[in-house]
Order: sequence, then structure tokens, then C-alpha cells
Amino acid sequence: MKKKLLVLAMFILLILAAIPSAMAACSHSWTTISNTNASCTVGGKTVKRCIKCGTTQTSTGNPLGHNYTVAATCTTAKKCSRCSSTTGSPLGHNYSVAATCTSPKKCSRCSATSGSALGHNYSIAATCTTAKKCSRCSSTTGSALGHNYTVAATCTTAKKCSRCSSTTGSALGHSYTVAATCTSPKKCSRCSATTGSALGHNYAAATCTKPKTCSRCGATTGSSLGHNMTAATCTAPSSCTRCNFTSGTPLGHFWSNATCTAPSKCSRCGATTGSALGHNYAAATCTKPKTCSRCGGTSGNALGHNMAAATCTAPSSCSRCNFTSGTPLGHFWSNATCT
Repeated sequence: MKKKLLVLAMFILLILAAIPSAMAACSHSWTTISNTNASCTVGGKTVKRCIKCGTTQTSTGNPLGHNYTVAATCTTAKKCSRCSSTTGSPLGHNYSVAATCTSPKKCSRCSATSGSALGHNYSIAATCTTAKKCSRCSSTTGSALGHNYTVAATCTTAKKCSRCSSTTGSALGHSYTVAATCTSPKKCSRCSATTGSALGHNYAAATCTKPKTCSRCGATTGSSLGHNMTAATCTAPSSCTRCNFTSGTPLGHFWSNATCTAPSKCSRCGATTGSALGHNYAAATCTKPKTCSRCGGTSGNALGHNMAAATCTAPSSCSRCNFTSGTPLGHFWSNATCT
């Protein structure tokens, strides 16, 4: 019995030893057994199994991250198109749609309202046939005025209403008492109907903007002279030498920077503005007079050295700037004595 168990154990060991080499030699044929799509915050996961040897393989991906492409509204912040996560703040209402007589101010994005309606403004006066109207929405109130026939009759028309031109009665007929003009014969004093012949034109000389013009009626012939324009300057636009017509605007000054001794100056016309800056003098030194830090101009004289006498061990030197001249005097030794 023990011998049989020993043989069985050796057989099992041989099989177990062969399994890794068999798996290593497998040319896998994978099939997907589970697939979890990635979300904004969690990566995707795919599990595959070899249909030959049963080996499984798992692969994972990264989260997608939020895609905030759903625009913010007046009351909601910008949203992720995948998971409705939000970022930022709502836009808030934009009450730019003006209130009307019957509706309050509205939000241009969502039609929310604010405040109250304006109410009617009955400022359009009533007419003969229409009642008073609201200036904003044409709503009416009250009654029409009715006709007021106070406009006198003319040669060809009967009496008219002063408000709407409705007529009543008969026309007057013509009265030819208006003298003839350049282009028209004698006229009716009431309606300009004509009789006879015109006078003809009396032309005055042409100008820059007008051709020859009749002194009686303003009729023209030929062409205007056109403007004779001078160039614009810093302070004056281009102008006509004949009629003072102007075009455009003055060029304006082109100012240079002010200096210590001169104010800002226009490079085109020489005009100046403001004042010179004045010198900004640094204190004089032993070798330099007072000197301007902006332009290098000088004032006065250098202070000159204030020389102390040389000593046995030091040359003559300036008390202000440490300039030295010459050499130390050296010691002048007396002869030593017994004591």
C-alpha cells in the first residue's frame, strides 16, 4: 500500500512540474471577461482570460477627469458633461431686458423678472379719430377729439380740420396776384397756380461750393469752383483760401521733452508748452564745479583742494577729498647724546 501511495505522489509531482512549462509555452488567445469604463474620477479596468490555458490579465487606465463644457446659467454653475460635477459659480441674473408697460425688467438669459412693470404713459395726444395713446405700447385711454374745421379753404380745397386735414365746404378758386419769377409765370396768391411766362435767370458768379446762381431764384448753371485748400497746421485744420471752409482737424503739436534750459517744444511749428526743467545741481567738489545731473551743465567753480601741510610721515593732502601732493618730509634726526 505504501508503495502505491509513493508512486501516486511521484506522478502528481511530475504533473505539477509540467504545468508551468506548458503555460509558458501557451500562445494565448484572449477573450474579455469584464470591462469597466473609466469615469471622471475612477480609471477604467479590463479583465481578459486566455481560452487555452485559463490565465487572466488585468489592465487599468486613468480617470477621464472632469469635462466642464455645460455652460453656467443664471442659477447653476458650469457642469461636467459626464457626471454633473460643478465648478465656479452661477452667472447671476442679467436684468438687461427693459421693463415694459405691462411686464417688469427681465433677465436676458433666463427671463427671470425683477421689479415692476412701468405702467402706461399716456403722453401721445388724442387726435380727431383716435384716443390718447401710451408712448411705449400704443394702448389707448379716453376718446377721440373729433374734427376742428379751422383751416381756411384754398383755391382748390375746402375748409380743413386743423388736426387731421378732413374737409368741409367748397374751394375758393384762384387769385393771380403773385408776380412772375425766373422759371414760373404769375401765380395765384393762394395756391401758386400760374398764368403768363417766366422772367428768366439772373446768374451771380460761382463760388467754391456753388456754381453760378440766379439772384432771384437760386437756380444754378455750370460747376462750383471747388475749394483751394491750404495744408493743416498744428493749431488749424486745412482751410480754403477763398471761403474759409475747413476740413479735418489741426495736426496737433508734436512735443519734444523739456530740458533744463528749454520748455517742451513742437517739432513742427516751434510752439512751446510748460517751463524749462531747471538744473538739478550736484554739490561742487575739489575738482568740479556744481554740475547738473540731467544735462551736465555747470555753475560756479570747483572748490579747489584744501591742502594740509606735509609731515614727516605723510605728504600734503586735501581735507575734503584725500588728494595728496608730493611726498612725506621725512625725519630730520639730531645727533644722539650721552643721555
